[in-house]
Amino acid sequence: MKGGVFLINRADYEALLPFRDHEFHVLEHPTPSRILDLERRGLLEIQTRCDRYRDELGVERTKSYRAVIICDPVGLDALTAFEQELHDQAKKKREKRNKYAFDIALAVVTFLLGLFVEHSTKIFGLVSALFGGNP
Repeated sequence: MKGGVFLINRADYEALLPFRDHEFHVLEHPTPSRILDLERRGLLEIQTRCDRYRDELGVERTKSYRAVIICDPVGLDALTAFEQELHDQAKKKREKRNKYAFDIALAVVTFLLGLFVEHSTKIFGLVSALFGGNP
């Protein structure tokens, strides 16, 4: 846990992601161990719901039970924190790549300026011979 948010790995992220915006009805019996693990850790919530109805005499009856899996608020926070971490890592990678490109460009420009300063008299002589030549 970091700053009140659970840290999750990529496998946890991929397992939680489908539950972010939707609730799912459990069709498999028993519930997959990955889901049970996420529930035990407080990232998912498995709720049992039942459908009730009144029969012809007005007696309330239970039609069926179903388990519904939803993403717990802690799980939603963990998803958001994981995505933010991915975003931050990508930003750092971009900045590092840009810094390397700048360092290489600076080295090339410095090298070329050094060549120009060292051989400037020869360069000016060559240019004047080519363009300012004698008639």
